[in-house]
Amino acid sequence: MQRLVRPGGVFGAEFMMPVERRHHMIEHYTSPERLRRHFLGDWEVLLTLRTNEFTERPHVGRPHDHTHRMGLLMAARTSTLTGHF
Repeated sequence: MQRLVRPGGVFGAEFMMPVERRHHMIEHYTSPERLRRHFLGDWEVLLTLRTNEFTERPHVGRPHDHTHRMGLLMAARTSTLTGHF
């Protein structure tokens, strides 16, 4: 997705992740800190945020209360370098 951002453009990622201990061992679990590592070279990370943990009520596919945290990363592409993807 980084390749789609032109120099001077902005990339944003917002996500909601479960926060049970077992999820931290899953490869697709993420956080603003983990995403930051992918924005090197011609990228400037402008903002990373995360919420406190919160409980979501039961819904389709999740019959019980469960805990999440939301996160946000915004980064600007600063030049035409394309070496890190």
